Amino acid sequence: MNILITTGIFPPDIGGPATYVKNIADEFTRQDHIVRVITYSNQKMEDKEEYEIFRIKRGRNKLWRYLKYFFTVLRRASWADVIYVQDAVSAGLPTVYANIFLRKKIVLKVVGDYAWEQAQNQFDVRDDLDAFQHQKYDNRIEFWRRVQKFVAKKSAAIITPSEYLKKIVKCWGESDEKIKVIYNSFNEPEEIGENIDVPDGEIIFTAGRLVPWKGIDTLIKIMPRIIEKRPEAKFLIAGDGPEREGLQNLIVEKGLEDKVKLLGRIEHSKLLDYLKKSNLFILNSSYEGLSHQILEAMWTGVPITVSCVGGNPEVIENEKSGLLFEYNNRDEIIDAAVKILSNNEFANQFSENALRKIKQFSFDDMVKKTLFVLKKDV
Repeated sequence: MNILITTGIFPPDIGGPATYVKNIADEFTRQDHIVRVITYSNQKMEDKEEYEIFRIKRGRNKLWRYLKYFFTVLRRASWADVIYVQDAVSAGLPTVYANIFLRKKIVLKVVGDYAWEQAQNQFDVRDDLDAFQHQKYDNRIEFWRRVQKFVAKKSAAIITPSEYLKKIVKCWGESDEKIKVIYNSFNEPEEIGENIDVPDGEIIFTAGRLVPWKGIDTLIKIMPRIIEKRPEAKFLIAGDGPEREGLQNLIVEKGLEDKVKLLGRIEHSKLLDYLKKSNLFILNSSYEGLSHQILEAMWTGVPITVSCVGGNPEVIENEKSGLLFEYNNRDEIIDAAVKILSNNEFANQFSENALRKIKQFSFDDMVKKTLFVLKKDV
């Protein structure tokens, strides 16, 4: 097939969605499909992939950015058999409007709710994603909600990476039959990459966009209590985002400069190396579709504790492959962290079970199921 992938992010951007697009584009190409990728990027790249990548400068003017994306899709998609869209707004909206003229099959992958993210980031809405589906908000929030519903409606099929996200998309008015659950997977790298130095001590590690719903501020606030019980504990945070300055100020305010470090954006190979060298991976998020970061942590063998939200319980079995806690519940988070850090036998059992569990998230199976959806009725 000729497959056009339209996406908001692509390496060197960090994060699960960017990694997913590269991995699946590489595999489609290996299986002799013709692939092109359209993405936003502010970096000039000498792409070495065996497929074309068209990078559109993000810029500050969102309307102009979308127009450039629209015209790029219009110019580059005429040859495509199917367009595989990676989000319902930044890539989805210009793609769907271009498709008015192209009339190609569109398959949409939904990994989150853009309207809810904007409500959290810009309008200080603190309702969780489930509650958000049944409330009315500011007209600007409702505009983005209408946009993603419009893009979903115009798609021939929708792929979600978890049963939880399928439930969310059904709240948008889409039918059960139209939504296909295909779990994300982890494509094992040939090598971890560069060696990195980590501080001495017990390393607690987290990674992701620095946004409110990741709950990183709570993790910083509870570090003094964890340190009381595990004096060698240190907390490393990988990622960047709008909360970075506030989190750095919080670290200083708590006097934790020697115990908590913001690492910023790091290369994917280094991220895996940090996971390998950590004693605990923690994710205190109020929402996850199906976290690629958890899959990577499982593969590296680091013991895991995560919030019991979204798709997390579909990956981590409590007391078997890790520990689950209630989002932002400080006592539960502290208890889980200390329990893992203080008992190596307990932690090793979690790691062994997680390594067995991740085999269920087969990369080949994910690709096979995705291609089936893309090919159907083409």
